[in-house]
Amino acid sequence: ADDTSVIRAAQAKIGAAVDRFIFGRTYITVNTEDNIMFTCTIRADVSIWDFKQARKINRFTFTHTAKAKSISLARADLGEAVIAETFNYSL
Repeated sequence: ADDTSVIRAAQAKIGAAVDRFIFGRTYITVNTEDNIMFTCTIRADVSIWDFKQARKINRFTFTHTAKAKSISLARADLGEAVIAETFNYSL
C-alpha cells in the first residue's frame, strides 16, 4: 500500500492515542550457505509520521546482512540491533 493509505488506516485504528506512528517496508534477499545457515540481507525503509504536525518527520533506510539459522532470526537482528539503536540515538 502507499504511505497515505497506511497512515489513514493507522489513524483510524489508533485515533488520537499516539502522536507518532512508525511504519515501513522490508525487502529480504536470502542465500543458502548450507543446509543449516542462511545469509539474509534485509533492507528496511522506515518512516515516522507525526499526527499532530500531519507530516512525515523522518525517514531511515537500513541495510543489514546477518548469518542465521532462520530468516526470522536475521530479521530480529535487524530490528533489535540496527533499527532500535538508530531510534534510540536519533529521536
